[in-house]
Amino acid sequence: MANQDAVKILKENLGVKLRAFPRDITIAYDDSKLTMTLLPKAVGLGKGDAVNMQDNAAAFEAWCFIIKAKTSIDDLIIKLDVEGLTSDMYDKDIPSTGHLGRFLYRILKFKEQYGKWFSYLMN
Repeated sequence: MANQDAVKILKENLGVKLRAFPRDITIAYDDSKLTMTLLPKAVGLGKGDAVNMQDNAAAFEAWCFIIKAKTSIDDLIIKLDVEGLTSDMYDKDIPSTGHLGRFLYRILKFKEQYGKWFSYLMN
């Protein structure tokens, strides 16, 4: 099922027309900054099975590229956030699956390559 709120924001604020956007990713747009917020399960922190990193709910890199390619806003900044993720969680009570470590690696590498327009929030 599509995230109709996200589709509306993308179309009205960024001029990006998509038929669907993952319901597990929320977005907010303010002054040339788009914040994508993922659910904890997308990074291996939620209850139950973690989301595969290629699943729509976790594939933030692909959504960033799609949005950047389809918008005419050249100075658009995309920020990534994860609901409930804090900087001290990596050393504490995290699942032993390693999903969080892989996710953090993906964020760091993406920031390293696209840091002019991509950043992440970590409380």
